[in-house]
Amino acid sequence: MPETVSYGQDNEAKPSTLSSPESALFPDQSLASPLPIIIHATNGNLKVQRNGKWVAAKTTQRTKLSTVVQPNDLEAFFVRYAEVCKAGMGALKKRDRSKKKRKEKKKKGAESGKS
Repeated sequence: MPETVSYGQDNEAKPSTLSSPESALFPDQSLASPLPIIIHATNGNLKVQRNGKWVAAKTTQRTKLSTVVQPNDLEAFFVRYAEVCKAGMGALKKRDRSKKKRKEKKKKGAESGKS
């Protein structure tokens, strides 16, 4: 039987759970405690508009981030991650919908005047 590789000594399979054939085939499913989670993030595909077409930017680099989060810290991590994402969206320009609404009102007014 080949050796199993696990993260840390405390995560090895419990001997009592290895009695069934399924757990013998998949010893990583019967760990004493959950394994840490790796989270990757990037700032997306960098593209610029040239001559009306979107092409990959050559001068800028994509930023890649990775971190290891323990399972019991996962909820707190995502709370902080959401705060960072919301802070980055603060500089975005809101969409101007007033022109669209004016056009719709004109259209409705013209239609009601015809009948």
